[in-house]
Amino acid sequence: MTDTNAGAAAYLRCACGWETAGALDDVVTATDEHGRRIHNMAATRDEILAQVETIADHPANRRYELHLGDRLAAVAEYRDIRGARVFHHTEVDPEFEGRGMGSRLARHVLDDVRARDVPTRIKCPFLLTWIARHPEYADLIGG
Repeated sequence: MTDTNAGAAAYLRCACGWETAGALDDVVTATDEHGRRIHNMAATRDEILAQVETIADHPANRRYELHLGDRLAAVAEYRDIRGARVFHHTEVDPEFEGRGMGSRLARHVLDDVRARDVPTRIKCPFLLTWIARHPEYADLIGG
């Protein structure tokens, strides 16, 4: 597998409940150390990458993508209109529902536009519902 998302935000949760997040290389390193130290198990980089969630903005596709390994699991689609990023659709593949991926995608997307100080409008029902449960993001709803 190639590391096409090398600069992407990454996340992994072990079956034991341990979790790690950060840059892809940092998550792979931490996961390898955790596996060796806690579970007395080693895994190859490709085996670890197959379990890691990565999230990255793909401007050419006008969407953020969440991958589990090399599989596309969720997207948050947007359009850039008159200087504002307008989120209009978020979707989690049914195979991946119930794992918190939509929530991690929402948090990443909203943190990213906030960090880049991008004017934002939320038209997506999923993101609006998510923000209602996370009022610290209410300022991003816009017009």
